[in-house]
Amino acid sequence: GFLKANLRFTRFSVRGKSKVENEMGLALMAVNLRKFTAAN
Repeated sequence: GFLKANLRFTRFSVRGKSKVENEMGLALMAVNLRKFTAAN
């Protein structure tokens, strides 16, 4: 829900498992950075 609602991340823009894993990693890193900056 959070990725869709707040980051507007609804689909991958790449094809292939390794590229999707990279893109998902970037999206989750953005979520973690938001949480980190909100906590500090």
